Amino acid sequence: MQDLNDTIAFVKVVEEGSFTKAARRLRLPKTTLSRKVRDLEQRLGIQLLHRTTRRIGLTEAGTVYFDRCRRIAEELEQAESAVAQLRDAPRGWLRITTPPSFGMTVIAPLLPDFRSRYPDVRIDLVLSHENLDLVARDIDLAIRMGTLQDSSMAARKLGVLHRHVYAAPSYCAAHGLPGHPDALIRHLTLANMTARRPSGFAWRLFRTDGDQPGEGVDAVIDPVMSADDPEMLVPTLLAGGGLVLATDFAMRAYRSAGQVQRVLDGWRGSDVDLHAVFPGGRIQPPKVRSFLDFLATRIDLGDGADHWSAAEG
Repeated sequence: MQDLNDTIAFVKVVEEGSFTKAARRLRLPKTTLSRKVRDLEQRLGIQLLHRTTRRIGLTEAGTVYFDRCRRIAEELEQAESAVAQLRDAPRGWLRITTPPSFGMTVIAPLLPDFRSRYPDVRIDLVLSHENLDLVARDIDLAIRMGTLQDSSMAARKLGVLHRHVYAAPSYCAAHGLPGHPDALIRHLTLANMTARRPSGFAWRLFRTDGDQPGEGVDAVIDPVMSADDPEMLVPTLLAGGGLVLATDFAMRAYRSAGQVQRVLDGWRGSDVDLHAVFPGGRIQPPKVRSFLDFLATRIDLGDGADHWSAAEG
């Protein structure tokens, strides 16, 4: 296989007009540069340079070879320069996938500020509830909630989302409040499909006060509606159609507006880990690294969430 370094050495010698100047430009010993050109001539089986004590000149074959290879050398220099820019400064398209609600309420509002800091970065935001294949879909970064599945991916923890049982005031007025997880079976409930167990539906709840804080129970529920997309439960929740176990983050806007309230005081659901996930086994491009650092300092999960700083990532 041809050594392009020998070809580039030859091109630089011709461009500089001497081995001494070319060696200085390439930061190589003159003897090394001379050997590279000799190796090239031996491999091609033809002399490329006329050498005298005062100057060098091109043979006919050298002229033909130089004219063709000069463009190759220029393209290589431009390619290395482009890669160096990508290595040193955030630029290019950054493709991010995130659950729709999180993308719209948390990620999207941060993007103008991020781009004001890194104007050479363009954002492609893919909103999806699915855990998309990052490599197959050419995605740089994913925001994932819950237990991570793919061990081949690298991850950075952004925080922990807490969950509680919520209801609309109209539901509470019509049906009353459950006083204990055991009472949930007698209430109208709206369930995410992740609550399904082999024997039916249940919410894993933990005591937050009393004599045994941290005690966990599987509260059996008999949902009147279930969905694989938790956002589909929200309209029914707001209309007073049932109770929902949801993250405080997802409910904060509705709670602030007085549209929902927490029920089952003294109990909470299992926590939900929040991670930024990206393809592992390779150096992070500056655009990904910069966005991760930015996200760790600017992400706003609201009350009832634990945040991880950039240093703790």
